[in-house]
Formats: sequence, structure tokens, C-alpha cells
Amino acid sequence: YGVLASRQTVRYAQSSVKGLTDLVARTQQLHEKGGVSLGELNRIKNQFRTAQLGLIDAEARYRKAKLDMGSLMNIPRAEIEAMSVRGSIQDDSPPPPPAEELIRIAQAERPDVIAYNLGVNRAQADVRLARANRLSDVFVLFQPFTFQDNTPYGMKSAYSWALGVTAPLPVYNRNQGGILRATLNVDQTKTELADLQREIAIEVEKAAQEYAVTRQEVEVLKAEIIPAARQVQQEAYRLYLAGETSIVTYINAQLDFNSVAKQYLDTAIRHRRSMLALNTVTGKRIMP
Repeated sequence: YGVLASRQTVRYAQSSVKGLTDLVARTQQLHEKGGVSLGELNRIKNQFRTAQLGLIDAEARYRKAKLDMGSLMNIPRAEIEAMSVRGSIQDDSPPPPPAEELIRIAQAERPDVIAYNLGVNRAQADVRLARANRLSDVFVLFQPFTFQDNTPYGMKSAYSWALGVTAPLPVYNRNQGGILRATLNVDQTKTELADLQREIAIEVEKAAQEYAVTRQEVEVLKAEIIPAARQVQQEAYRLYLAGETSIVTYINAQLDFNSVAKQYLDTAIRHRRSMLALNTVTGKRIMP
């Protein structure tokens, strides 16, 4: 998104330089015919030079954004310079599901929630293990054949077999501490999971609200504000060339249009980032 925003800024700056190039040429012609003063001509030239500097700065920011992205992707510098990012700052996709559905998706799909659920299962398994360890192991002893030689005593020798069971009884130590510790771990893990789920619900709600607000702003700017600002700018340009208004009026109209265009660009990028935020907080690719 940083690369897309920088590229769009370059396009905007290029368009501004192109428009001012034509305006400087027309103003130069009017000045030579005596219709425009030298001061008005210099005003336009200063606007043109400022736009050129803005284009240079925009191109530098675009290169920096590409280098930053290429560094993250571990791409050689030569490939970074030739790299062209496919994408648009326009949002042509349908809106996401309601916030309640997004919260359900996040609580089912996010890796941190899955990890905590596994932690709860592990803690419960530790409780079962601790309870099993409260009893010591029982040993069964079997002696299938025993011969006792009683010849030295003048008695008959004996043959026997033996079967025995050894079962220690936990009178004092029944692993009470281990069972209690494992039980507390279960409760603690469940509490942390509940806290995480509440935080996720808040994060999803905030991301969904940011998406809805920025989408509405982009639509209003695109459908109403920018066309109106462009009409004012074009009207001021026409009146200036016809000699019916001063260059100051046209410059003010152009500056107003530039401000609206910059606001639209910033809002569109903010909206695209809100789409990424929705994917991040839900742990799933909800938006393209």
C-alpha cells in the first residue's frame, strides 16, 4: 500500500506539472501580447517550479517505498528498480460481512486464539495427569518356582511358587499440590483466552468502523467534492484565459483543487489500509 500510494502521488504530480506547463506557455503568450503583467507570469512560473519540485520529491518517495518493500521481500536492487506493483487504491469489492460475523470468524480463525485453545487442552491434560499421579504405581510380583533344600536338616525338601502385589497407599502425599497447580493453570488459561476474545471483539469492531467511515468518505469525495472542485478550477482557468479574472483567482482555485485531490488520495490509502486491518484482525483474507 505504501508503494501504491507513492505511485499515485507521482501520477498526481506528473499531471500537475503537465497542466502547469501548458498554463505557463499560454500565460507567456498573453504576456507578450500585453494581456498579462510580468508579476502574473512569474506567479505561474513559481507554481510550475513548485510543481516540478513536488514531482522530484514524489519520485524519490516512490523509489524509497519500492526499496523498502524489496528489502522486506529480499529482492536484489536491480530487480527492485525494474519492479512494477500491480494493484489499485480503488475499492471495487463488495463490503465485508457484519461485525458480528467478523468477530465469529476472528475467534475461530486467528492463530493466537487457536494457540490459547490448545493451551487450555494442554492444561486440562495436565490436570488429568496430576490426578493420575496421586497414586503410586502398583507392582505385581510372581515367582513361578522355588526349591528349598532341607537335606542338611534331615527334612524333606520343599517346592513352592509365590504371587505378590505391592501397592503403596498415599496417606499423606496424594499429589494435592500438583493437582491444585494444574487446576489453577486451567483457570488462568481460560481467563486469558476470555480476555483475548474480548480484545479481538474490540479490534474487529474498530476495524469495521474504520472501513465503513473511510469508504463513505471516499465515495463522497469521488462523487461530489472532487467534481465540484474540478468545475471551479476549470471555470477559473477559462475566465483567466479570457481575461475576465486575475491570475490570483485561478491560482486559489487550483490550490483548492489540489487540496481536495490530496485529501482524496490520503483517504483512499487510509481506506485501503483499513481493508488490510480487517484481514489482520480476523486472521483471514476477508478483503482483496
